[in-house]
Amino acid sequence: MGSSPLLGPYAATRSAAWSFTTDLRQELAGQGTQVLGLHVGFMDTDMARGVEFAKADPTCSKPSSRKRWATSSRAW
Repeated sequence: MGSSPLLGPYAATRSAAWSFTTDLRQELAGQGTQVLGLHVGFMDTDMARGVEFAKADPTCSKPSSRKRWATSSRAW
């Protein structure tokens, strides 16, 4: 795998997102709120063209029409 000047900031951002999800889960657990984080791997896009790892098809992440178990959701 080649080196990328953006790999460091990308990894730091993913780590921050994971930490935020974990902290928010702990903060809201007392009121019965469940917090989930979806951290996908590499998607087969132009951005990841040079990455030599297995990649997921971006069409597999399209929203589903099935009813979700969550009764409400909020994104910030």
